[in-house]
Amino acid sequence: MSSQNQQKSKHDLGGAAAIELWQKGKYEWNTWITNNPGRTVDFSGCDFSNVGDPSEDISFSDYYFGTGDVSFKGVKFGDRDVDFSGTNFGDGEINFEGAKFGDGQCNFERTIFGTGEVNFSKTCFGNGRTNFSYANFGTGDLIFTEASFGKGEFLFIEANFRQSSTYFNALKCEAGLVTFVSAKFSYASFAKTDFSKSDIAFFDAEFVDGAADFLETQFGNGNVNFNNAKFINSHILFYRSHFGDCAINLSRCQFEDAEALFIETNFGDCTLRLEQAKFTALVFKPSSFKRLAINGQNLSARKQVEILLPHNAGAVGGFDLRGATFEGPLYLSGTMETIPDLRATNSSHHVELSGLIVKLNRERKLGSLLGKLSATATNPEDAARLRRLKEIAETNKDHQAALRFSADENRARRWLETPWLSSLLDLVFSGFSNYGQSILRPFCWLIFFFCSFTSLYRLNSTLRPFESLPAWLHSALLSASNSLPFLPQSRSIRDGALKLLYSSPTNASIDILVTLQGALSFIFLFLIGLGLRNRFRL
Repeated sequence: MSSQNQQKSKHDLGGAAAIELWQKGKYEWNTWITNNPGRTVDFSGCDFSNVGDPSEDISFSDYYFGTGDVSFKGVKFGDRDVDFSGTNFGDGEINFEGAKFGDGQCNFERTIFGTGEVNFSKTCFGNGRTNFSYANFGTGDLIFTEASFGKGEFLFIEANFRQSSTYFNALKCEAGLVTFVSAKFSYASFAKTDFSKSDIAFFDAEFVDGAADFLETQFGNGNVNFNNAKFINSHILFYRSHFGDCAINLSRCQFEDAEALFIETNFGDCTLRLEQAKFTALVFKPSSFKRLAINGQNLSARKQVEILLPHNAGAVGGFDLRGATFEGPLYLSGTMETIPDLRATNSSHHVELSGLIVKLNRERKLGSLLGKLSATATNPEDAARLRRLKEIAETNKDHQAALRFSADENRARRWLETPWLSSLLDLVFSGFSNYGQSILRPFCWLIFFFCSFTSLYRLNSTLRPFESLPAWLHSALLSASNSLPFLPQSRSIRDGALKLLYSSPTNASIDILVTLQGALSFIFLFLIGLGLRNRFRL
């Protein structure tokens, strides 16, 4: 061993000597540290559960550790309360790796860490409350990787991580409450951490010049609250994270030159709250969800907003962006069993709705005559919501989407806003042509009535025998001439067929049939033309 190392080991404090000095109290301890600056303090492997009075706290409150390294690696504290409140760990490296705290309270409130790395990796915290509130972390990295927390609370209220990078990766947490209320972060990683049994609170927290990384983080049925948090040049990323049946609250969050990203995220029965949040950009591309409601009234975004829901995912129970302001493009896609509410939104760029499929929820009122004819919209506000979607589609020159939204708007108004006779006409228009969107429907009806009137003309014919081919041929020609009256040969074909089928001048019943078929054919030809025009509209 070199003389330098011999000199260092001679003056460093560790083992039984460190415990003996600690037992003399903080005055003796702080005096020794002041007189021996930069010395290493090493409690590695010590067992405090058998030291001193078991009814008293293990207290390092207001102790000063100077500028040397400090090690509590593998220390066992037992089930007594452990108090590091107000402790000043100085600028050395602080190592609690593998330390074991029992079920007593663990208090690091107002603790000061300096420029060295702070390592709590694989530390085991028991079922008592663990409190790092108002702690001040310096410029060294803070590492809680693979640490475990029991069923007590885990508190970092107003903790200051502003100058350090914090790693809470692969935590195993059974705490009912994990709170970082008003904490100040730079870079914070919670990758692969298990919060499935916890409520998570980050409200009023600040993230500056870094990121909040929730890569493959497991959230459970507890709430996840970022209400009023600030992200300044600091993104928040939920990549392949899992949420249970919970509420995710980003209301009134402020993002300045920062993005909120939900990529390949999985949700249970969740509500995503974005009310009055101010985004730079928002990307929401989940992989799956059981039931999802998005509430984003009065949110604003400076750049793009992408809400792209997989078509084979679960039900969308609500989608409310009323009063939102979009200074960049807005992309919405997915299949929704509810009508997105974009009323009073303001967008200065393109709003892309071509991939959006909505389902109008209706119900039949079996106790009324109207219920036997048609279903009624369950939400009276759906018509106004669809009207806004139609307006956006028309602005985008997306005629097909505008037709879909217009059709559903009429269905939503039927029996509620539209008078009875108008609703009945609307029902007929919907059934025969899907509001001018279908070409096949009126064409099939035209063929149906062609065949029906062919049979009626033959039944009333005086030409015998009944089964003769000429009789059926002339009946078909008469029906075709009435179905296509605009053709030049239609009039001569009709007159010739009438003479051959009826030996005497036609009676009133035949005139009625001819007139009725002509009227019906005109209607269905018009609907076919309307469908063609809508299909190939430029």
